[in-house]
Amino acid sequence: MSEIKLEEPRSESIDDKNTEEIIKNNKEKSGEDLYGYLKRDNFTTEKYKIEVRGLPKYYGIGEFRRYLNEKLQLDANKIKPPKRGSGWAYICFRSEEGREKAITALDGTEWKKSKLSARIANPAPDPYMKRKLERRTETNNKISKIDEIESLSSEERIKLSTIPLCDMPYAEQLQVKQKDMRQVILNLGQEISKVNKDLCEWFNKERSKHNELPFELGEIKHANVTEGYRNKCEFTVGMDVQNEKKMIGFRLSSYAAGSTAVGPIDHLCHIPQRMKTAIKILEKFVRNSELDVFDPVTHKGYWRQVMARTTRLDHLMLIIGIHPQDMKDEYKKKLQNDLKEFFEQDCNAEARVTSLYFQTIEKKGAGGTGGGTVEHISGATHIEENLLDMTFRISPEAFFQINTLGAEVLYNTAIELAEPSKDTTLLDVCCGTGTIGLTFAKSCDQVLGIEMISNAINDAKVNAEINNITNTDFFVGKAEDILVPVINRTTKSNITAIVDPPRAGLHQKALVALRKAKKLNKLIYISCDPKAAVRNLVDLARPNSKQYFGEPLVPIKAVPVDMFPHTKHCELVLYLKRFSLLKKTTNEK
Repeated sequence: MSEIKLEEPRSESIDDKNTEEIIKNNKEKSGEDLYGYLKRDNFTTEKYKIEVRGLPKYYGIGEFRRYLNEKLQLDANKIKPPKRGSGWAYICFRSEEGREKAITALDGTEWKKSKLSARIANPAPDPYMKRKLERRTETNNKISKIDEIESLSSEERIKLSTIPLCDMPYAEQLQVKQKDMRQVILNLGQEISKVNKDLCEWFNKERSKHNELPFELGEIKHANVTEGYRNKCEFTVGMDVQNEKKMIGFRLSSYAAGSTAVGPIDHLCHIPQRMKTAIKILEKFVRNSELDVFDPVTHKGYWRQVMARTTRLDHLMLIIGIHPQDMKDEYKKKLQNDLKEFFEQDCNAEARVTSLYFQTIEKKGAGGTGGGTVEHISGATHIEENLLDMTFRISPEAFFQINTLGAEVLYNTAIELAEPSKDTTLLDVCCGTGTIGLTFAKSCDQVLGIEMISNAINDAKVNAEINNITNTDFFVGKAEDILVPVINRTTKSNITAIVDPPRAGLHQKALVALRKAKKLNKLIYISCDPKAAVRNLVDLARPNSKQYFGEPLVPIKAVPVDMFPHTKHCELVLYLKRFSLLKKTTNEK
Protein backbone atom coordinates (compact mmCIF):
# COMPACT_ATOMS: atom_id res chain seq x y z
CA MET A 1 0.00 0.00 0.00
CA SER A 2 1.34 3.39 -0.85
CA GLU A 3 1.95 5.95 1.87
CA ILE A 4 -1.21 7.77 2.90
CA LYS A 5 -0.90 11.51 2.38
CA LEU A 6 -3.12 14.16 3.90
CA GLU A 7 -4.86 16.21 1.26
CA GLU A 8 -3.27 19.57 0.65
CA PRO A 9 -4.62 22.62 -1.12
CA ARG A 10 -3.45 22.97 -4.68
CA SER A 11 -1.14 25.84 -5.50
CA GLU A 12 -2.74 28.88 -7.11
CA SER A 13 -1.43 32.06 -8.67
CA ILE A 14 -1.08 34.97 -6.29
CA ASP A 15 -2.32 37.10 -9.19
CA ASP A 16 -5.74 35.41 -9.03
CA LYS A 17 -7.80 38.58 -8.52
CA ASN A 18 -11.03 36.61 -8.53
CA THR A 19 -9.86 34.59 -5.54
CA GLU A 20 -8.76 37.71 -3.69
CA GLU A 21 -12.13 39.36 -4.37
CA ILE A 22 -13.99 36.29 -3.12
CA ILE A 23 -11.91 36.29 0.04
CA LYS A 24 -12.51 39.99 0.59
CA ASN A 25 -16.28 39.88 0.00
CA ASN A 26 -17.12 36.63 1.76
CA LYS A 27 -14.62 35.78 4.47
CA GLU A 28 -16.08 38.06 7.14
CA LYS A 29 -19.68 37.12 6.26
CA SER A 30 -19.12 33.39 6.25
CA GLY A 31 -16.82 33.11 9.22
CA GLU A 32 -14.95 30.42 7.29
CA ASP A 33 -11.18 30.57 7.15
CA LEU A 34 -9.65 29.89 3.74
CA TYR A 35 -6.29 29.39 5.43
CA GLY A 36 -7.38 27.49 8.51
CA TYR A 37 -5.43 24.42 7.38
CA LEU A 38 -2.17 26.28 8.09
CA LYS A 39 -3.01 26.32 11.80
CA ARG A 40 -3.27 22.54 12.05
CA ASP A 41 -0.43 20.45 13.44
CA ASN A 42 0.03 18.35 10.31
CA PHE A 43 2.70 19.40 7.86
CA THR A 44 1.96 21.14 4.56
CA THR A 45 4.47 22.48 2.06
CA GLU A 46 2.19 25.51 1.57
CA LYS A 47 3.78 26.91 4.73
CA TYR A 48 7.24 27.05 3.13
CA LYS A 49 6.67 28.04 -0.48
CA ILE A 50 8.58 30.44 -2.71
CA GLU A 51 7.80 31.95 -6.10
CA VAL A 52 10.58 31.90 -8.70
CA ARG A 53 10.25 34.13 -11.77
CA GLY A 54 12.37 34.66 -14.88
CA LEU A 55 12.55 30.97 -15.83
CA PRO A 56 13.67 30.21 -19.40
CA LYS A 57 11.04 29.62 -22.06
CA TYR A 58 12.08 25.99 -22.54
CA TYR A 59 13.11 23.79 -19.63
CA GLY A 60 12.16 20.46 -18.11
CA ILE A 61 10.82 20.04 -14.58
CA GLY A 62 13.25 17.16 -14.01
CA GLU A 63 16.10 19.32 -15.27
CA PHE A 64 15.08 22.17 -12.96
CA ARG A 65 14.73 19.79 -10.00
CA ARG A 66 18.25 18.47 -10.57
CA TYR A 67 19.58 22.03 -10.71
CA LEU A 68 17.88 22.85 -7.40
CA ASN A 69 18.63 19.66 -5.49
CA GLU A 70 21.89 18.38 -6.96
CA LYS A 71 23.77 21.54 -7.91
CA LEU A 72 22.40 24.02 -5.37
CA GLN A 73 21.66 21.38 -2.67
CA LEU A 74 18.32 22.97 -1.80
CA ASP A 75 16.19 19.86 -1.10
CA ALA A 76 13.09 21.14 -2.93
CA ASN A 77 10.01 19.11 -2.03
CA LYS A 78 7.67 20.10 -4.88
CA ILE A 79 7.84 22.21 -8.03
CA LYS A 80 4.52 23.62 -9.22
CA PRO A 81 4.50 25.58 -12.49
CA PRO A 82 1.05 27.13 -13.15
CA LYS A 83 1.10 25.81 -16.72
CA ARG A 84 3.51 24.46 -19.30
CA GLY A 85 5.86 27.09 -20.70
CA SER A 86 5.17 29.66 -17.97
CA GLY A 87 8.08 31.82 -16.89
CA TRP A 88 7.55 31.24 -13.21
CA ALA A 89 6.86 28.44 -10.74
CA TYR A 90 6.26 27.68 -7.09
CA ILE A 91 8.84 25.66 -5.17
CA CYS A 92 7.89 24.11 -1.83
CA PHE A 93 10.20 23.22 1.04
CA ARG A 94 9.94 21.30 4.29
CA SER A 95 11.05 24.05 6.66
CA GLU A 96 11.48 27.81 7.02
CA GLU A 97 15.25 27.29 7.00
CA GLY A 98 15.04 25.47 3.68
CA ARG A 99 12.88 28.22 2.22
CA GLU A 100 15.24 31.01 3.28
CA LYS A 101 18.26 29.11 1.95
CA ALA A 102 16.52 28.77 -1.42
CA ILE A 103 15.66 32.46 -1.70
CA THR A 104 19.28 33.39 -0.94
CA ALA A 105 20.59 30.93 -3.54
CA LEU A 106 18.10 31.69 -6.32
CA ASP A 107 17.35 35.40 -6.14
CA GLY A 108 19.51 37.11 -8.77
CA THR A 109 21.21 33.94 -10.00
CA GLU A 110 21.41 32.92 -13.68
CA TRP A 111 20.19 29.60 -15.03
CA LYS A 112 20.15 28.64 -18.72
CA LYS A 113 20.93 32.28 -19.61
CA SER A 114 17.92 33.53 -17.64
CA LYS A 115 18.13 35.69 -14.53
CA LEU A 116 15.92 34.36 -11.75
CA SER A 117 14.16 36.18 -8.93
CA ALA A 118 12.80 34.51 -5.81
CA ARG A 119 10.53 35.59 -2.98
CA ILE A 120 8.19 34.14 -0.38
CA ALA A 121 4.89 33.05 -1.95
CA ASN A 122 1.48 33.34 -0.40
CA PRO A 123 -0.09 29.98 0.51
CA ALA A 124 -2.97 28.74 -1.62
CA PRO A 125 -6.47 29.00 -0.15
CA ASP A 126 -8.11 25.77 0.97
CA PRO A 127 -9.78 24.57 -2.30
CA TYR A 128 -12.77 23.16 -0.41
CA MET A 129 -13.47 26.45 1.34
CA LYS A 130 -12.73 28.41 -1.81
CA ARG A 131 -15.29 26.42 -3.78
CA LYS A 132 -17.92 27.00 -1.10
CA LEU A 133 -17.34 30.74 -1.26
CA GLU A 134 -17.36 30.77 -5.06
CA ARG A 135 -20.79 29.19 -5.07
CA ARG A 136 -22.16 32.07 -3.04
CA THR A 137 -21.12 34.46 -5.81
CA GLU A 138 -22.81 32.49 -8.62
CA THR A 139 -26.18 33.64 -9.90
CA ASN A 140 -29.10 31.23 -10.00
CA ASN A 141 -28.91 30.85 -13.79
CA LYS A 142 -25.17 30.17 -13.81
CA ILE A 143 -24.84 26.42 -13.38
CA SER A 144 -21.32 25.05 -13.64
CA LYS A 145 -20.37 21.60 -14.84
CA ILE A 146 -19.75 20.61 -11.24
CA ASP A 147 -23.25 21.70 -10.29
CA GLU A 148 -24.70 19.64 -13.15
CA ILE A 149 -22.88 16.58 -11.85
CA GLU A 150 -24.09 17.29 -8.32
CA SER A 151 -27.69 17.23 -9.56
CA LEU A 152 -27.26 13.51 -10.29
CA SER A 153 -27.97 10.81 -7.72
CA SER A 154 -25.10 9.55 -5.58
CA GLU A 155 -25.15 6.26 -7.49
CA GLU A 156 -24.83 7.98 -10.87
CA ARG A 157 -22.04 10.24 -9.63
CA ILE A 158 -20.03 7.27 -8.35
CA LYS A 159 -20.50 5.44 -11.67
CA LEU A 160 -19.38 8.54 -13.55
CA SER A 161 -16.16 8.80 -11.54
CA THR A 162 -15.28 5.09 -11.36
CA ILE A 163 -16.75 3.24 -14.37
CA PRO A 164 -17.83 5.93 -16.88
CA LEU A 165 -18.04 3.44 -19.78
CA CYS A 166 -20.24 0.87 -18.00
CA ASP A 167 -23.33 1.66 -20.11
CA MET A 168 -21.38 1.21 -23.37
CA PRO A 169 -21.30 -2.29 -24.96
CA TYR A 170 -17.95 -3.89 -24.19
CA ALA A 171 -17.05 -4.33 -27.87
CA GLU A 172 -17.40 -0.56 -28.29
CA GLN A 173 -15.26 0.08 -25.21
CA LEU A 174 -12.48 -1.95 -26.82
CA GLN A 175 -12.78 0.04 -30.05
CA VAL A 176 -12.49 3.31 -28.12
CA LYS A 177 -9.38 2.11 -26.30
CA GLN A 178 -7.77 0.74 -29.46
CA LYS A 179 -8.27 4.15 -31.06
CA ASP A 180 -6.81 5.90 -28.02
CA MET A 181 -3.73 3.66 -28.08
CA ARG A 182 -3.26 4.37 -31.79
CA GLN A 183 -3.13 8.08 -31.00
CA VAL A 184 -0.61 7.43 -28.20
CA ILE A 185 1.63 5.57 -30.69
CA LEU A 186 1.35 8.38 -33.24
CA ASN A 187 2.30 10.98 -30.60
CA LEU A 188 5.15 8.82 -29.33
CA GLY A 189 6.60 8.48 -32.82
CA GLN A 190 6.45 12.24 -33.29
CA GLU A 191 8.13 12.95 -29.94
CA ILE A 192 10.95 10.45 -30.58
CA SER A 193 11.47 11.81 -34.11
CA LYS A 194 12.02 15.29 -32.67
CA VAL A 195 15.00 14.17 -30.58
CA ASN A 196 16.55 11.48 -32.82
CA LYS A 197 16.86 12.16 -36.56
CA ASP A 198 18.04 8.61 -37.30
CA LEU A 199 14.82 7.27 -35.82
CA CYS A 200 12.80 9.84 -37.74
CA GLU A 201 14.05 8.23 -40.96
CA TRP A 202 13.48 4.75 -39.54
CA PHE A 203 9.90 5.49 -38.54
CA ASN A 204 9.15 7.03 -41.93
CA LYS A 205 10.09 3.73 -43.58
CA GLU A 206 8.05 1.73 -41.08
CA ARG A 207 4.84 3.76 -41.57
CA SER A 208 4.15 2.14 -44.92
CA LYS A 209 4.04 -1.25 -43.19
CA HIS A 210 1.88 -0.27 -40.24
CA ASN A 211 -0.96 1.88 -41.54
CA GLU A 212 0.89 5.18 -41.00
CA LEU A 213 2.07 4.19 -37.51
CA PRO A 214 5.81 4.40 -36.67
CA PHE A 215 5.73 0.79 -35.45
CA GLU A 216 3.28 -2.08 -35.17
CA LEU A 217 0.20 -1.83 -32.95
CA GLY A 218 -1.46 -5.15 -32.16
CA GLU A 219 -5.15 -5.72 -31.51
CA ILE A 220 -6.29 -5.02 -27.97
CA LYS A 221 -6.44 -8.07 -25.70
CA HIS A 222 -8.66 -8.72 -22.70
CA ALA A 223 -9.85 -11.36 -20.25
CA ASN A 224 -13.21 -13.03 -20.78
CA VAL A 225 -14.54 -11.84 -17.41
CA THR A 226 -15.34 -8.11 -17.40
CA GLU A 227 -17.42 -7.73 -14.21
CA GLY A 228 -16.42 -8.11 -10.57
CA TYR A 229 -12.80 -8.21 -11.68
CA ARG A 230 -11.20 -5.89 -9.12
CA ASN A 231 -9.28 -7.83 -6.49
CA LYS A 232 -8.28 -4.67 -4.60
CA CYS A 233 -10.18 -1.50 -3.70
CA GLU A 234 -9.44 1.39 -1.35
CA PHE A 235 -12.64 2.76 0.15
CA THR A 236 -13.16 6.01 2.03
CA VAL A 237 -15.00 6.16 5.35
CA GLY A 238 -17.05 9.34 5.57
CA MET A 239 -20.53 10.81 5.72
CA ASP A 240 -23.23 10.36 3.08
CA VAL A 241 -24.35 13.23 0.85
CA GLN A 242 -27.02 14.30 3.38
CA ASN A 243 -24.37 14.27 6.14
CA GLU A 244 -26.68 12.01 8.16
CA LYS A 245 -24.97 8.63 8.40
CA LYS A 246 -21.52 7.11 8.25
CA MET A 247 -20.72 5.31 5.02
CA ILE A 248 -17.92 3.25 3.47
CA GLY A 249 -17.60 3.81 -0.25
CA PHE A 250 -16.08 6.22 -2.74
CA ARG A 251 -15.89 10.01 -2.61
CA LEU A 252 -18.54 11.68 -4.78
CA SER A 253 -16.05 14.25 -6.06
CA SER A 254 -12.69 15.75 -5.31
CA TYR A 255 -11.87 17.89 -2.29
CA ALA A 256 -11.15 20.81 -4.63
CA ALA A 257 -14.65 20.50 -6.12
CA GLY A 258 -16.08 21.32 -2.72
CA SER A 259 -17.38 17.95 -1.53
CA THR A 260 -16.24 15.41 1.05
CA ALA A 261 -19.37 13.20 0.86
CA VAL A 262 -19.09 9.45 0.32
CA GLY A 263 -21.38 7.44 -1.96
CA PRO A 264 -22.42 3.75 -2.06
CA ILE A 265 -20.76 0.91 -3.97
CA ASP A 266 -23.52 -1.72 -4.22
CA HIS A 267 -24.36 -0.88 -7.86
CA LEU A 268 -20.78 -0.89 -9.22
CA CYS A 269 -20.24 -3.80 -11.60
CA HIS A 270 -16.43 -3.95 -11.36
CA ILE A 271 -16.37 -4.72 -7.62
CA PRO A 272 -16.86 -8.39 -6.65
CA GLN A 273 -19.87 -9.24 -4.50
CA ARG A 274 -17.60 -10.87 -1.91
CA MET A 275 -15.93 -7.52 -1.30
CA LYS A 276 -19.21 -5.59 -1.22
CA THR A 277 -20.65 -7.96 1.39
CA ALA A 278 -17.65 -7.57 3.70
CA ILE A 279 -17.71 -3.78 3.39
CA LYS A 280 -21.43 -3.56 4.20
CA ILE A 281 -20.90 -5.69 7.31
CA LEU A 282 -17.96 -3.53 8.44
CA GLU A 283 -20.12 -0.45 7.81
CA LYS A 284 -22.47 -1.68 10.58
CA PHE A 285 -19.57 -1.67 13.04
CA VAL A 286 -18.50 1.85 12.03
CA ARG A 287 -22.05 3.22 12.33
CA ASN A 288 -22.46 1.75 15.80
CA SER A 289 -19.07 3.06 16.89
CA GLU A 290 -18.79 6.07 19.20
CA LEU A 291 -15.91 7.34 17.05
CA ASP A 292 -16.58 9.96 14.36
CA VAL A 293 -15.38 9.58 10.79
CA PHE A 294 -12.35 11.59 9.72
CA ASP A 295 -13.21 15.04 8.37
CA PRO A 296 -10.84 16.16 5.55
CA VAL A 297 -11.71 19.81 6.25
CA THR A 298 -10.97 19.97 9.96
CA HIS A 299 -8.80 16.82 10.18
CA LYS A 300 -10.83 15.73 13.21
CA GLY A 301 -12.39 12.29 13.59
CA TYR A 302 -11.03 8.77 13.38
CA TRP A 303 -12.45 6.32 10.80
CA ARG A 304 -10.67 7.07 7.55
CA GLN A 305 -10.33 4.27 4.99
CA VAL A 306 -10.56 0.55 4.28
CA MET A 307 -8.53 -1.48 1.83
CA ALA A 308 -10.08 -4.75 0.68
CA ARG A 309 -8.26 -7.50 -1.26
CA THR A 310 -9.85 -10.67 -2.61
CA THR A 311 -8.45 -13.65 -4.51
CA ARG A 312 -9.67 -16.49 -6.72
CA LEU A 313 -8.74 -18.84 -3.88
CA ASP A 314 -11.58 -17.30 -1.83
CA HIS A 315 -9.33 -15.26 0.45
CA LEU A 316 -10.29 -11.77 1.66
CA MET A 317 -8.08 -9.26 3.46
CA LEU A 318 -9.35 -6.08 5.13
CA ILE A 319 -7.02 -3.30 6.25
CA ILE A 320 -8.99 -0.84 8.39
CA GLY A 321 -7.41 2.60 8.63
CA ILE A 322 -8.03 5.21 11.31
CA HIS A 323 -6.56 8.60 12.14
CA PRO A 324 -5.67 8.01 15.82
CA GLN A 325 -5.63 11.68 16.89
CA ASP A 326 -4.82 11.51 20.63
CA MET A 327 -6.12 7.94 21.06
CA LYS A 328 -4.38 6.10 23.89
CA ASP A 329 -2.77 2.72 23.27
CA GLU A 330 -5.23 0.98 25.61
CA TYR A 331 -8.22 2.25 23.63
CA LYS A 332 -6.56 1.34 20.33
CA LYS A 333 -5.97 -2.21 21.55
CA LYS A 334 -9.61 -2.42 22.68
CA LEU A 335 -10.79 -1.20 19.28
CA GLN A 336 -8.67 -3.80 17.53
CA ASN A 337 -10.05 -6.54 19.78
CA ASP A 338 -13.63 -5.33 19.20
CA LEU A 339 -13.10 -5.56 15.44
CA LYS A 340 -11.65 -9.05 15.78
CA GLU A 341 -14.61 -10.25 17.87
CA PHE A 342 -17.09 -8.52 15.54
CA PHE A 343 -15.99 -10.54 12.52
CA GLU A 344 -15.91 -13.74 14.58
CA GLN A 345 -19.62 -13.42 15.48
CA ASP A 346 -21.93 -15.84 13.67
CA CYS A 347 -24.16 -13.02 12.46
CA ASN A 348 -21.19 -11.53 10.57
CA ALA A 349 -19.78 -14.79 9.26
CA GLU A 350 -20.96 -13.93 5.76
CA ALA A 351 -18.05 -11.46 5.50
CA ARG A 352 -15.63 -14.42 5.53
CA VAL A 353 -12.62 -12.24 6.32
CA THR A 354 -9.54 -14.46 6.19
CA SER A 355 -6.97 -11.76 7.06
CA LEU A 356 -7.67 -8.69 9.21
CA TYR A 357 -5.32 -5.73 9.69
CA PHE A 358 -5.52 -2.40 11.51
CA GLN A 359 -3.77 0.70 10.20
CA THR A 360 -3.04 3.92 12.06
CA ILE A 361 -2.61 6.85 9.69
CA GLU A 362 -0.42 9.38 11.44
CA LYS A 363 -0.04 13.09 10.85
CA LYS A 364 2.56 14.01 8.27
CA GLY A 365 5.64 15.77 9.64
CA ALA A 366 7.99 18.38 8.21
CA GLY A 367 10.49 15.71 7.24
CA GLY A 368 7.92 13.94 5.09
CA THR A 369 7.33 11.46 7.90
CA GLY A 370 3.97 9.93 8.64
CA GLY A 371 1.91 7.41 6.77
CA GLY A 372 0.48 4.24 8.18
CA THR A 373 1.53 1.62 10.69
CA VAL A 374 -0.11 -1.70 9.79
CA GLU A 375 -0.82 -4.23 12.58
CA HIS A 376 -2.15 -7.75 12.14
CA ILE A 377 -5.35 -8.42 14.14
CA SER A 378 -6.58 -11.86 13.18
CA GLY A 379 -6.62 -14.57 10.55
CA ALA A 380 -3.75 -15.31 8.19
CA THR A 381 -0.94 -12.76 7.83
CA HIS A 382 -1.15 -13.08 4.03
CA ILE A 383 -3.58 -14.02 1.32
CA GLU A 384 -2.79 -16.19 -1.70
CA GLU A 385 -3.72 -15.90 -5.35
CA ASN A 386 -3.55 -18.32 -8.27
CA LEU A 387 -2.17 -16.95 -11.54
CA LEU A 388 -1.00 -18.93 -14.59
CA ASP A 389 -1.06 -22.17 -12.58
CA MET A 390 1.18 -20.69 -9.88
CA THR A 391 0.43 -19.61 -6.32
CA PHE A 392 1.42 -16.16 -5.09
CA ARG A 393 1.53 -14.90 -1.51
CA ILE A 394 0.42 -11.28 -1.06
CA SER A 395 1.22 -9.14 1.98
CA PRO A 396 -0.86 -6.06 2.96
CA GLU A 397 1.43 -3.48 1.34
CA ALA A 398 2.59 -5.45 -1.70
CA PHE A 399 1.67 -4.53 -5.26
CA PHE A 400 -0.36 -7.07 -7.19
CA GLN A 401 -2.27 -6.45 -10.42
CA ILE A 402 -5.88 -5.52 -9.55
CA ASN A 403 -7.34 -7.79 -12.26
CA THR A 404 -6.01 -11.35 -11.89
CA LEU A 405 -7.50 -12.74 -15.10
CA GLY A 406 -6.38 -9.63 -16.94
CA ALA A 407 -2.89 -10.06 -15.48
CA GLU A 408 -2.70 -13.51 -17.04
CA VAL A 409 -3.40 -11.96 -20.44
CA LEU A 410 -0.91 -9.17 -19.72
CA TYR A 411 1.95 -11.47 -18.72
CA ASN A 412 1.35 -13.90 -21.59
CA THR A 413 1.48 -10.93 -23.94
CA ALA A 414 4.82 -9.84 -22.44
CA ILE A 415 6.25 -13.36 -22.82
CA GLU A 416 5.09 -13.56 -26.45
CA LEU A 417 6.77 -10.25 -27.26
CA ALA A 418 10.03 -10.96 -25.41
CA GLU A 419 10.49 -14.52 -26.74
CA PRO A 420 12.84 -15.51 -23.86
CA SER A 421 15.20 -18.45 -24.24
CA LYS A 422 17.56 -20.49 -22.08
CA ASP A 423 20.32 -18.02 -22.98
CA THR A 424 18.32 -15.12 -21.49
CA THR A 425 18.63 -13.37 -18.14
CA LEU A 426 15.43 -11.52 -17.31
CA LEU A 427 15.85 -8.28 -15.36
CA ASP A 428 12.50 -7.61 -13.64
CA VAL A 429 12.43 -3.94 -12.61
CA CYS A 430 9.69 -2.88 -10.15
CA CYS A 431 8.97 -6.59 -9.63
CA GLY A 432 6.48 -6.32 -6.74
CA THR A 433 5.75 -9.80 -5.39
CA GLY A 434 7.67 -11.34 -8.29
CA THR A 435 4.69 -12.28 -10.43
CA ILE A 436 6.13 -11.21 -13.79
CA GLY A 437 9.59 -12.63 -13.23
CA LEU A 438 8.28 -15.93 -11.91
CA THR A 439 5.96 -16.36 -14.90
CA PHE A 440 9.03 -15.88 -17.14
CA ALA A 441 11.30 -18.15 -15.07
CA LYS A 442 10.53 -21.42 -16.84
CA SER A 443 11.33 -19.82 -20.22
CA CYS A 444 14.72 -18.27 -19.40
CA ASP A 445 17.96 -19.07 -17.60
CA GLN A 446 17.90 -16.52 -14.78
CA VAL A 447 15.53 -13.94 -13.27
CA LEU A 448 16.78 -10.94 -11.26
CA GLY A 449 14.06 -8.84 -9.60
CA ILE A 450 14.26 -5.32 -8.13
CA GLU A 451 11.65 -3.72 -5.85
CA MET A 452 11.78 -0.90 -3.29
CA ILE A 453 9.19 -2.39 -0.88
CA SER A 454 10.93 -4.95 1.34
CA ASN A 455 7.76 -6.87 2.23
CA ALA A 456 7.06 -7.37 -1.47
CA ILE A 457 10.57 -8.79 -1.97
CA ASN A 458 10.00 -11.15 0.96
CA ASP A 459 6.81 -12.30 -0.76
CA ALA A 460 8.68 -12.73 -4.06
CA LYS A 461 11.24 -15.02 -2.41
CA VAL A 462 8.52 -17.05 -0.73
CA ASN A 463 6.58 -17.22 -4.01
CA ALA A 464 9.65 -18.68 -5.71
CA GLU A 465 9.86 -21.36 -3.00
CA ILE A 466 6.12 -22.13 -3.13
CA ASN A 467 6.33 -22.71 -6.87
CA ASN A 468 9.65 -24.63 -6.74
CA ILE A 469 11.44 -22.03 -8.87
CA THR A 470 15.20 -21.94 -8.25
CA ASN A 471 16.60 -19.65 -10.95
CA THR A 472 15.54 -16.33 -9.36
CA ASP A 473 17.08 -13.69 -7.09
CA PHE A 474 15.27 -10.64 -5.71
CA PHE A 475 16.81 -7.41 -4.38
CA VAL A 476 15.42 -4.57 -2.25
CA GLY A 477 16.09 -0.98 -3.33
CA LYS A 478 15.16 1.79 -5.71
CA ALA A 479 15.80 0.82 -9.31
CA GLU A 480 17.91 3.94 -9.89
CA ASP A 481 20.19 2.99 -6.98
CA ILE A 482 20.79 -0.74 -7.45
CA LEU A 483 20.26 -1.44 -11.16
CA VAL A 484 23.95 -1.36 -12.04
CA PRO A 485 25.18 -3.83 -9.36
CA VAL A 486 22.25 -6.14 -10.09
CA ILE A 487 23.01 -6.09 -13.83
CA ASN A 488 26.63 -6.97 -13.02
CA ARG A 489 25.40 -10.22 -11.44
CA THR A 490 24.06 -11.56 -14.74
CA THR A 491 25.51 -14.85 -15.92
CA LYS A 492 24.38 -14.63 -19.55
CA SER A 493 25.46 -12.38 -22.39
CA ASN A 494 21.85 -11.62 -23.35
CA ILE A 495 19.65 -9.55 -21.00
CA THR A 496 15.96 -8.83 -21.51
CA ALA A 497 14.58 -6.24 -19.12
CA ILE A 498 10.94 -5.91 -18.21
CA VAL A 499 9.68 -2.82 -16.39
CA ASP A 500 6.28 -2.28 -14.85
CA PRO A 501 6.78 1.08 -13.14
CA PRO A 502 4.36 3.21 -11.12
CA ARG A 503 2.17 5.68 -12.99
CA ALA A 504 4.88 8.36 -12.86
CA GLY A 505 7.32 6.08 -14.71
CA LEU A 506 10.96 5.16 -14.10
CA HIS A 507 13.47 7.51 -12.52
CA GLN A 508 15.91 9.00 -15.02
CA LYS A 509 18.87 7.29 -13.32
CA ALA A 510 17.18 3.93 -13.91
CA LEU A 511 16.68 4.76 -17.58
CA VAL A 512 20.35 5.71 -17.92
CA ALA A 513 21.44 2.45 -16.24
CA LEU A 514 19.28 0.40 -18.60
CA ARG A 515 20.72 2.17 -21.64
CA LYS A 516 24.30 1.66 -20.42
CA ALA A 517 23.87 -2.10 -19.98
CA LYS A 518 25.61 -3.42 -23.11
CA LYS A 519 24.23 -6.93 -22.66
CA LEU A 520 20.67 -5.62 -22.65
CA ASN A 521 19.19 -6.04 -26.14
CA LYS A 522 15.44 -6.13 -25.45
CA LEU A 523 13.14 -4.24 -23.12
CA ILE A 524 9.46 -4.83 -22.37
CA TYR A 525 7.80 -1.71 -20.97
CA ILE A 526 4.39 -2.21 -19.33
CA SER A 527 2.55 1.05 -18.84
CA CYS A 528 -0.66 1.58 -16.87
CA ASP A 529 -0.74 5.18 -18.14
CA PRO A 530 0.64 5.19 -21.72
CA LYS A 531 0.40 8.97 -22.08
CA ALA A 532 2.55 9.46 -18.99
CA ALA A 533 5.05 6.83 -20.23
CA VAL A 534 5.94 8.86 -23.34
CA ARG A 535 8.68 10.78 -21.51
CA ASN A 536 10.40 7.54 -20.42
CA LEU A 537 10.14 6.05 -23.90
CA VAL A 538 11.52 9.18 -25.54
CA ASP A 539 14.51 9.16 -23.17
CA LEU A 540 15.20 5.51 -23.97
CA ALA A 541 15.23 6.36 -27.68
CA ARG A 542 17.43 9.49 -27.55
CA PRO A 543 20.72 9.42 -29.48
CA ASN A 544 23.88 8.47 -27.61
CA SER A 545 25.19 11.39 -25.50
CA LYS A 546 26.98 12.16 -22.24
CA GLN A 547 23.65 12.27 -20.44
CA TYR A 548 22.08 9.28 -22.19
CA PHE A 549 25.05 7.04 -22.80
CA GLY A 550 24.40 3.85 -24.71
CA GLU A 551 22.61 2.84 -27.83
CA PRO A 552 18.94 3.84 -28.20
CA LEU A 553 16.20 1.38 -27.32
CA VAL A 554 13.50 1.70 -29.99
CA PRO A 555 9.84 0.60 -29.78
CA ILE A 556 8.98 -1.87 -32.55
CA LYS A 557 5.63 -3.22 -31.38
CA ALA A 558 2.90 -2.37 -28.86
CA VAL A 559 -0.08 -4.39 -27.68
CA PRO A 560 -2.94 -2.86 -25.64
CA VAL A 561 -4.40 -4.98 -22.83
CA ASP A 562 -7.68 -3.94 -21.23
CA MET A 563 -7.09 -4.52 -17.55
CA PHE A 564 -9.84 -2.10 -16.49
CA PRO A 565 -13.17 -2.80 -18.26
CA HIS A 566 -15.82 -0.05 -18.02
CA THR A 567 -13.16 2.60 -17.28
CA LYS A 568 -11.17 4.79 -19.67
CA HIS A 569 -7.87 3.21 -18.59
CA CYS A 570 -5.88 0.72 -20.62
CA GLU A 571 -2.47 -0.92 -20.22
CA LEU A 572 0.02 -0.86 -23.07
CA VAL A 573 2.82 -3.40 -23.47
CA LEU A 574 5.70 -2.10 -25.61
CA TYR A 575 8.56 -4.11 -27.05
CA LEU A 576 11.83 -2.16 -27.47
CA LYS A 577 15.02 -3.28 -29.16
CA ARG A 578 18.52 -1.86 -29.67
CA PHE A 579 18.64 0.21 -32.84
CA SER A 580 21.74 -1.52 -34.22
CA LEU A 581 19.95 -4.88 -34.07
CA LEU A 582 17.01 -3.45 -35.99
CA LYS A 583 19.28 -2.10 -38.72
CA LYS A 584 21.19 -5.37 -38.85
CA THR A 585 17.98 -7.38 -39.25
CA THR A 586 16.80 -5.05 -42.03
CA ASN A 587 20.12 -5.26 -43.89
CA GLU A 588 20.11 -9.05 -43.72
CA LYS A 589 16.68 -9.10 -45.32
